Amino acid sequence: MSFLNLKKYDLLFNLTRYFPLNSLNKKAFLFCSITSSLFLTGCMTSSRQDQIQSSISQLQGQIFQIQEQLSKRDQQITNTTQTAISSQNEVQNLQTQIQLTQGSVDELKARLKRMEETAGSTGNEQNVVTLSNSPEFVTLQRHIARIDLVLNTRLNNPKKGKLPEKLKTVQAITKSLKNDLEQNKYKQLIDNSTAILNAHEASDAMQQIAIEFRAEARFKTQDYKNAVLDFTSYIEKFPDAPKNARALLLTGDSYVYLNNNSIAKTYYQECAKIYANMPEGKAATSRLANLMAQSTSSQTKAQ
Repeated sequence: MSFLNLKKYDLLFNLTRYFPLNSLNKKAFLFCSITSSLFLTGCMTSSRQDQIQSSISQLQGQIFQIQEQLSKRDQQITNTTQTAISSQNEVQNLQTQIQLTQGSVDELKARLKRMEETAGSTGNEQNVVTLSNSPEFVTLQRHIARIDLVLNTRLNNPKKGKLPEKLKTVQAITKSLKNDLEQNKYKQLIDNSTAILNAHEASDAMQQIAIEFRAEARFKTQDYKNAVLDFTSYIEKFPDAPKNARALLLTGDSYVYLNNNSIAKTYYQECAKIYANMPEGKAATSRLANLMAQSTSSQTKAQ
């Protein structure tokens, strides 16, 4: 089963709406090839470097375990009912599982922070900079942040269905959702785009438009958690989509509003690097500079 197939929504708490595990697994395979040449080379002792690499490997293993837990939970829900969980006991059981998994994510976040502190304990600032900028480390941070958001997103009940009567073509969907956005009809936009994403006959082009506009609507209504989940799903599922620059920029903005500047910086950096000549890339560069200035100011005050 493809975790990126948005046509197959029929879970109460469907991770695949927000968390493209297929893409995650592909990237995760890259983790296994981490060598000392990727980061920290020449910056710290061999023993210290081995400790950091060992910690990253352990974190990767824990992330895979959490993925498996979430996947099994969703499958259990599917086997129980194709529409909704009606039993209060089942709801409580699901909430308990979420809390347990949240505990694992909190542990991952704490260990990630300790790794950065360990890298900096050598007295060489370059150690921290190199570790933080490592593609593998950045990807690890993003995955943990995304899992964290998924776990904290309220339960919903997406049902498999058909396309809305007046939204059966790409042109009709684009026109309708665009009008809703321009007229600030955000609830209607979110409802219609969700119905499209839940429709089994929706094409990839329809899904792309629906998730693009729903992400925008959620951002404008300050639903930043769900906005991040939609924007990142859009980026992962449609890597060549025309609005990827904006999706990267607004993902960064959303994380700022969620008080997670460290993850916001990674999206600003990616946007600024890939789309340097576009307005979004220039905006990302400006936002990144502001965050860096704020960080420097905070450190100065702390001293």
